[in-house]
Amino acid sequence: PNLKVVKLATKDPPALLAQAKAIALAAFGKESVEFQLAPRSRTELLFNCSFILLNEATQSVLGYGCMKPHHSIKADGNQNEAILHTLCVDGAHRGKGYGGYLASEMCVAARDEFGVNFMLLTPAKENEAALIRLYQRCGFSLMGGNEDVVTMGAKLSNKLENSGTDIGGIADL
Repeated sequence: PNLKVVKLATKDPPALLAQAKAIALAAFGKESVEFQLAPRSRTELLFNCSFILLNEATQSVLGYGCMKPHHSIKADGNQNEAILHTLCVDGAHRGKGYGGYLASEMCVAARDEFGVNFMLLTPAKENEAALIRLYQRCGFSLMGGNEDVVTMGAKLSNKLENSGTDIGGIADL
């Protein structure tokens, strides 16, 4: 299919927002924080970092993701980081590489639009093994954790450093 990753905005057609909300609800069993009622400024901020994977031919949403960029000071200097907070693909479209494509495109946006040079994430416990494999294919590495939480991270440059994968697209989709 003709896929495109698009940044969400509160002014987007309600049908796109509803599809993204439904995918997140189905994946997590609860409403994602970006779709909860909040002051307009908070909603706008979260939507500035929210993305959908759109099938352009059918105008259907196949996946949804949200990241939270922030600036931190590290011992070795400044580092702009982002947390990949939410990533989900519609159940009917899983296993086709769409999650990796969406994650890759979100890394490009983090780097290019927000100046992020390091992305962190914590795979959902319910599907942790599969998600770890997905994120490793995207260039994320295990950073540590315990029996309750695993943390992964990736340096963002022109390539996701650990995989050699060009960020900005996966050729075989």
